[in-house]
Amino acid sequence: MKTVLVVFTALLTAFLPSFACGDIVYGSYVGGLQAHFEITDSAQSSINVMAGIAYDPTSMSGGVYDRLYLVNRSADNSKRGLYSVDMINQTSSSRLAMAGDSSSNDVDSPEDVTVDSSGNAYVCYIGTPSVWKVENPSGGSVVETKMLGNYSGSADDDPKALAMVPSGFGGSYTAGSDVLLFDGGVDDNAYESVTVIGAGSTDASPVYGIVFGDSDSSELIDGDPVADSSDYDGYAYLSSKNLFTANVASVGSESLAFVNRVNASGFLERVFLDLDMSSLASGMAIDDAVAVNPADGSLWVATGNGSDDTATHIFYRLDLANLTDLGGGDYLAATTAEITLTGSNNHNVATNAMTFSPDGKQLVVGDSDGVDNLYVYSIPEPATLVLLSLGGILLRKKK
Repeated sequence: MKTVLVVFTALLTAFLPSFACGDIVYGSYVGGLQAHFEITDSAQSSINVMAGIAYDPTSMSGGVYDRLYLVNRSADNSKRGLYSVDMINQTSSSRLAMAGDSSSNDVDSPEDVTVDSSGNAYVCYIGTPSVWKVENPSGGSVVETKMLGNYSGSADDDPKALAMVPSGFGGSYTAGSDVLLFDGGVDDNAYESVTVIGAGSTDASPVYGIVFGDSDSSELIDGDPVADSSDYDGYAYLSSKNLFTANVASVGSESLAFVNRVNASGFLERVFLDLDMSSLASGMAIDDAVAVNPADGSLWVATGNGSDDTATHIFYRLDLANLTDLGGGDYLAATTAEITLTGSNNHNVATNAMTFSPDGKQLVVGDSDGVDNLYVYSIPEPATLVLLSLGGILLRKKK
């Protein structure tokens, strides 16, 4: 038993408690910063305004997921488009796809990218509203298909974020093949929506269904949603960026912030953060992404109150696997600060630029301030955390 306790003590010291490193404080669910590297040259001759990022689940090296896709939303059309990053060698590709027409800017302002189980990438644009499928993006025969244009009515749509339809979503949709589109303004900038795009949709023959439409502008408030989907529980999760001011309601005697979730039923539920609002730094908001950890279903929310090194940036973890049911479609999630950044170690999260590896072992955050770069955090596996917790119990009993 003494040997076991020594092993558990070492593990607990290494992983379990919150710990600080300079201007960084980590929580129990982060093992630390694994890597940090720039993804372009100092002149930013290729990637210069990173937006959405997503892992390719089909690409591995030595048991590690090694390919990340990103969209570059540069004002310079010669740089705008889809790129990949070699996560092992820490290098980026030349532009792979979605160059657009330099004379007409027909693919303006890409916002996000998601990748299906076959390695196909999907890109959404807000400047020229559209969603594209890119087959075989890292192969020798790339095929680009416009799935949707300005799809609803004659006014401007605002595709803001993408995710794959998750397992358990329901309805007649196909998980991992159909695509979820989160729109910040369907045919009217006040109305947000969650839309499912059929896998075979084309601009000429669009196939889509609006699962949730905010026709009275009362739910997501500001028309700028960040979102992800979860194979863990079958929901799509989304929130206004103004989480702590727009998405707030009373729970008992407290005012708490909430994120929304929805499945094929179209019923929008609220998941409240069990977080003391009075403890927040002034001006805190989502900055500028959320991501679901596929290993344990937790939702991670990147927040900040500024982009410079005087700001505070906090990554919160919502425990969605152990929600408290408040009734009426409302739930309460245990919420912990897992990465707190202040001072010179700050990084400002680019639009939709946060994702987990398909095995949940890495959290990747993209920063587009200055020269674009990536931060890779190691995430302990759920089984490891259970062992560490058991170790803590044994140590307390030994005392």
